[in-house]
Amino acid sequence: MSEETTIAKLISDEKISAESTTLDALKCYVRLLPVDERMKERAVINDFVENIGENKILNNIRPPEVGDYSQQITSRMANADTQSRLASVKKFLLFLHENDLISKDLNIPSHLRSKRIITTRKTKNKSKIIEDGPKLTRSRFKSLISQLDKLNKQKMDLAGDIQNAREDGDVRENAPLEAAREAQAMVMAKINDIENLMRGAIIIDDSSQSTLKGKVNIGSKVNLKNLENNETHSFQLVDYHEADPLNGKISVDSPVGKLILGKSKNDKVSVKSPSGTIEYKIVSNTDR
Repeated sequence: MSEETTIAKLISDEKISAESTTLDALKCYVRLLPVDERMKERAVINDFVENIGENKILNNIRPPEVGDYSQQITSRMANADTQSRLASVKKFLLFLHENDLISKDLNIPSHLRSKRIITTRKTKNKSKIIEDGPKLTRSRFKSLISQLDKLNKQKMDLAGDIQNAREDGDVRENAPLEAAREAQAMVMAKINDIENLMRGAIIIDDSSQSTLKGKVNIGSKVNLKNLENNETHSFQLVDYHEADPLNGKISVDSPVGKLILGKSKNDKVSVKSPSGTIEYKIVSNTDR
């Protein structure tokens, strides 16, 4: 069976069409990737999916949304990692494009590109990118350092597990080896994300963070009530590298995250969706 046939069959089996959501398309796409790449690629593309909306209908994706995402990534990350991340997202968009899941007339993948950092004596462009980086409190920065230490230890332990698994038998049919490699890829993806976040971050004093006193901040656990149908949605607001919509963690850079950041209990926000604007009320907000 050819690769094209395999892709077409999976799309058919998963019932993916231009009317499917970006989240459904992501799940399908990840299944087509080599096992050792799945965790890392999923983490990267997850950020894109959450940014434009996990319930976004594929046929409704438009160039400005993709271009805005490119600019956000460029402003908050080192240039080398920007290229790597955008390349992964572009492969996803090409997958959608080539399988008629997004509008071909708009040539959407071509709108995913990073701004060039021009290195001159004045370095105006480079300075602007640094100034637009994410703001982290000192306590959050220390927490990231602690996470990085733990992840680096895990990386060393997994390297030992991989070496032991290789010595145990045939590498072609070695489940422990594949599991260790997949875990290693996930750990390395987290390490890269944290390092790039720290490298481009602007450190501020905790006392200057106005969102700390009863307001929604990074790490807050929030309950949002849909004022139209009274349904309540619970999630935690996290840094982009921790985002995992499937497990109730949404990025501070996502459309909803941006709206509720700095808000308080009982505040209302209006969220745009494919079906129209929905009004929500923050019914509770607790710290991490």
